[in-house]
Amino acid sequence: MNYYDFHENKQQGTDDFPIAFYHIEPTDTRYEMPYHWHHQIEIIRVIKGAFHLIINGAVYDLHEGEAVYIQDGLSHGGTPEDCIYECVVFDLKIVQKSEYRTGRFLRDLAKHRIYIPAAAIDGSQYVNMLFDALGLEYDGYEMDTIASLLLIHSEILRRNAYTAVTDDVDATYAHSAKFKKILDYIEEHYKESISLDDMAAVSEITPQYLCRYFKEMSGMTPTKYLNYYRIERACEQLVTSSVSVTDAALENGFNDISYFIKTFRKQKGVTPHQYKKRKV
Repeated sequence: MNYYDFHENKQQGTDDFPIAFYHIEPTDTRYEMPYHWHHQIEIIRVIKGAFHLIINGAVYDLHEGEAVYIQDGLSHGGTPEDCIYECVVFDLKIVQKSEYRTGRFLRDLAKHRIYIPAAAIDGSQYVNMLFDALGLEYDGYEMDTIASLLLIHSEILRRNAYTAVTDDVDATYAHSAKFKKILDYIEEHYKESISLDDMAAVSEITPQYLCRYFKEMSGMTPTKYLNYYRIERACEQLVTSSVSVTDAALENGFNDISYFIKTFRKQKGVTPHQYKKRKV
């Protein structure tokens, strides 16, 4: 099942039920999670294996049964390792619009007056309830989904597992804003030639500082991430269309076919031809 659209500037779910559920396995076309951000909250749960996740530059190594809460606007991405994982992406408004009195806590969360750490929900029984409801889609699952989200947030409030937004948290959001500008630029221009100077200009970072900053936020250099992103896009194209390997390279920013094949094999462990045949 497709998961990300990187910067997911799109509605999740439907107007009546703005909640999206994704079950991801190693055989899925979009198994990897390139860095992205969106205006909705996301909860990720690992069913099997391990997931090396980076949220706003902070590293989380998730294992079976563990979950994280990702507040809206935070950049995140990572590498699953023999992993089955699930994601719920939702608009906080659906919880606020419920018939229950949600109070100041959710209003403050929506306005970024409070910050919920990623590990705040780990071990919560209500997280499992949420994923079970969305995964099984039994009669009444929509009501159980809303109830689970309310219980997750009420548990965070009850445990005092959140912090008021301080100058340090504000600085963290501001620090990540430049990273998000680079991600948006890559998403829009990855088919074209992109230089370090281009990325530095769009993020208003000096070229000398860019590599260190980008690696701090993602664990990769800008050039390595750009190639990674292009290969992930090429992978999807190879298995969802009749495009040739040469065209997949050219349409995803690679002008040198030999370099594309070499980079592809290094990232995926197989050649583009082998990948296309294996996924058919």
